[in-house]
Amino acid sequence: MKTLYKKDKIVNEVACYIASTYLAEPEMIFKNDFTSVVFRHRMNNKWFGLVMQIDGEKLGLKNRGQVFVINLKLDPLFIMSIVDGEHVFPSYHMNKTHWVSVVLDEKLDKNKLYMMLDMSFNLTK
Repeated sequence: MKTLYKKDKIVNEVACYIASTYLAEPEMIFKNDFTSVVFRHRMNNKWFGLVMQIDGEKLGLKNRGQVFVINLKLDPLFIMSIVDGEHVFPSYHMNKTHWVSVVLDEKLDKNKLYMMLDMSFNLTK
C-alpha cells in the first residue's frame, strides 16, 4: 500500500493495518479535501472508517492544533463506556449515538484501536 500521509507515521500504520486486515484501501471522496479518506467494505460499499484531519478544538482539545482522527461505528452502550475525552470522543461529523472519533497520535493504545476497528467492520458488514 502506498503511503497515505508522508508526515504522519500513526495514520500510515493504521491505513496499512486496515489494508492488510480488511483488504480495504483508502478512498478520497470529498471534493477538494485531500486529507480525508474513507475505508469501505468491498462487498457492500458501507463505510467502517473515516480518517480526517481536523482542528482539535472541534473535539474540545485545547492547544492541540490539527489532529488526525478516525471515525468508527460502535455499539451505543460500548460508546458510553469508552469515550474518555482524551483519545475517544463522540463523533465529529457523524451520528454521535453510533460513531466515535479516535485521535490518532503516539499516545494511542493501538490494540484498543484495532479492537474498535474490528467492531466497526463487523457492525457495518
